[in-house]
Amino acid sequence: MTDKKSQPQDATDAKTAATPASDAATSSAELEHWGDAPEKMRKGIQLHVTLYIEGDDPPAHDFSKSTTEAVRDIITAGSAKHPELTVTIKKIAEK
Repeated sequence: MTDKKSQPQDATDAKTAATPASDAATSSAELEHWGDAPEKMRKGIQLHVTLYIEGDDPPAHDFSKSTTEAVRDIITAGSAKHPELTVTIKKIAEK
């Protein structure tokens, strides 16, 4: 009776047994199979932007309110250049 553990295994046999035939070819074939994946996927990001805004304004006028409105207008106008993106202003607060 022979013990399989005691018999030396040929190095090529061990390598062949441990890995499937041609990993590179297998990976390429799998990547080609993924051709059915959608070209685009929905993504989102939350950005924190700090703006410093300066301008001339009458002393008694609420600069914070008019500037907040101006920032909303600026973002709305700028977002028109990228219709593929949806921009939602969640909060504008003075610090």
